[in-house]
Amino acid sequence: MNLRKILVAVDFSTDSERAIDAAVELATGNEGSLTLLHVYETPAFSTPDLGMYIPAPELTADIIAQARRGLDERRARCADKGVSVDVAWVAGAPAAEIVRYASAHDFGLIVVGSHGRRGFRRFVLGSVAEMVVRTADRPVLTVHPHATESAVAAAGAP
Repeated sequence: MNLRKILVAVDFSTDSERAIDAAVELATGNEGSLTLLHVYETPAFSTPDLGMYIPAPELTADIIAQARRGLDERRARCADKGVSVDVAWVAGAPAAEIVRYASAHDFGLIVVGSHGRRGFRRFVLGSVAEMVVRTADRPVLTVHPHATESAVAAAGAP
C-alpha cells in the first residue's frame, strides 16, 4: 500500500478531524504528503409553487470562501507537524467526487472519517464513507469515532 500520497476527505466534522489526525500519523511515518479535499454541494430547492430554485452565485462564492478558510486552518495545523499538505475543493456528490479525485490524481490511500451510524439512522442519512469504500479503486482507511487504537496500528504501518 502506497502511503506516500494520501487523500483526506474533509467535511469539517469531528469525524473528519480524526481522519486528518490519522492521516498525519500515517504521512509522518512514511514521509508522505496529504491533500485535504472538501466536496461541497450547491444547495438547490424545489417547491411545487416556485419550481426549482438555485441560489445566487454569491452563495456559492461564500460556500467556497468558508471551505477555503477551513482547509487553510487545517493545512497550517498539519504543516506545523511537519507534513507536506495541499488543499482542494470541488462541487458535486461527496462520495463520487472523493473517489473520482483520488483516481484522477493517483492517490495511494483515501482516509475518511466515519460517523459510526448503524441501522435505521444509517439507512436514512446514508454514509459517504461506506460509498467511498464500496466504489473506490484504491485502499480506503475509515476512522471510526469510537476507535480506541491508533489508526496507524490498525493500518499496519511502521
